[in-house]
Amino acid sequence: MYVFNEIFNKVNNHNKDNFNLNIFFSHFSNKSLREALNSQFNWKKTIKNKFFILKNFYFHKKIDNSTKQEIIEAFNRTQNKLFALYKFKNLFMYKFKKYKGEQLDLNFNELIENNKYNVVLIQNNNKNLFYIFDLIKIICNSLSFECNFFAEPKEIKNPWNNSSFSLSNLYNIYFFIKYSSIEMPILLLRFFQSSFCLRKFKDENQLIIKQYIINNYKNFDTDKKINYITKMLTFYNNIVIKNDTISIDPLFPKEKLLPIFEKYIKMFLLSKFSYESDIRIKNKTLLKKKLKEFKNNQPLFGRRIVSVNIRKLYCISELKYHYNHIFFTNCYIPPKELIFLNRKSYFIDYNPNVEYQYSIFPSLDHTNPIFKHKFNISNLSSFIKNVTFSESQKQIIRSEFQPIFDQIKNEPVECDEYPQPPLRVEVFLNLMNQLNDLQTRIISDEESINDEDNDDDTLVDHFNDLNIDSENSDSESNTEIDSDDNMDSDNDN
Repeated sequence: MYVFNEIFNKVNNHNKDNFNLNIFFSHFSNKSLREALNSQFNWKKTIKNKFFILKNFYFHKKIDNSTKQEIIEAFNRTQNKLFALYKFKNLFMYKFKKYKGEQLDLNFNELIENNKYNVVLIQNNNKNLFYIFDLIKIICNSLSFECNFFAEPKEIKNPWNNSSFSLSNLYNIYFFIKYSSIEMPILLLRFFQSSFCLRKFKDENQLIIKQYIINNYKNFDTDKKINYITKMLTFYNNIVIKNDTISIDPLFPKEKLLPIFEKYIKMFLLSKFSYESDIRIKNKTLLKKKLKEFKNNQPLFGRRIVSVNIRKLYCISELKYHYNHIFFTNCYIPPKELIFLNRKSYFIDYNPNVEYQYSIFPSLDHTNPIFKHKFNISNLSSFIKNVTFSESQKQIIRSEFQPIFDQIKNEPVECDEYPQPPLRVEVFLNLMNQLNDLQTRIISDEESINDEDNDDDTLVDHFNDLNIDSENSDSESNTEIDSDDNMDSDNDN
């Protein structure tokens, strides 16, 4: 604002005959007023104050058209000189400023200034060189930041010093992309149309931000993708019948789920978070259909099977997949990462043989069948028992696998489920419930007898009957507990 005032006084001559024009000039020539404004407002507010003064004088009713024309011409002359000075300053800085250190992109590749995809920005009086595609990625990630699918766009920052880009930097990036052959990102275009105001951008572009997040789901980190896959399977299991549910053991390796179910994440996100109801319904139906087909083609995927000969199975698996030894069998042999030695179990993996059968004579009606080859696990136990290792295989087992077995043997096994209570404790609890119900019935009968004022003989007979029933129930309960104790003693014997 100080520079504007100095230029205004240099390029404009005061007209002593026009009172209104002199008042307008005084707002920019009065030194005490300028100092008060500069001390009270920051640079943004002083710029707003400059145009506020212009607007008040120009639209005042008592100012004639000739005075308005002189005001506009004086203001334009000052603005032209000011922008020329700013342009000279930028050209000087771009030409004579030096880079601090080697300029690299986000992949630590060296950048060259004369490359058409590299943009130069002045930030904090320092010259920086950026690869434009890195900047586009940073801008889109900042503007599409979300928390539980609630859009929370953030300020766009320099990745090297974590300082926010200035307004001039954002305009330079936008026009660099606009006048290049690069497609303009939709989020940056909307941000430019919102005058680079985050609050306005967020309020006016909720739908576009959410759609961009869903379309770019592949940019999520691994933990986030696995989280959505878990929610998707839970959502599917809640809307289908029990026989069609996809049951995956909790101990199944989560990283194995990612390449299998990643292609369904977009459908799940659209079915849950889309603003349009028809899109949600369409993707919900499609997701249910696709996961049902997956269940039919992979009925055993994710199941955990207990095996007594788990160590021998581990040796066979390693010899087959790691040492390329041949075993003549059609049984499913799990890989090493799906075998849990300390739990004596293995998992059923994804069957890659279930896929579309391609042919050199394709049918136009798309009736080519799907080739289905299910894993054979029914004969696996007998196959493991009948396998005999050669001397070379035994030597590998002793040197490579035996130390693993010894280490697993010394590790404690964590229990996944709480143990069930003994049978006699359950019987005792049931009997206590029966006694409580009987006591309640006695109290209710006693109240009804008092209300009816029956004879003493009738009351005596009634209580005698109740006592007999209670004694019989106690004797029966004692008999059940004793019989259960006798059963335990027999088992001990």
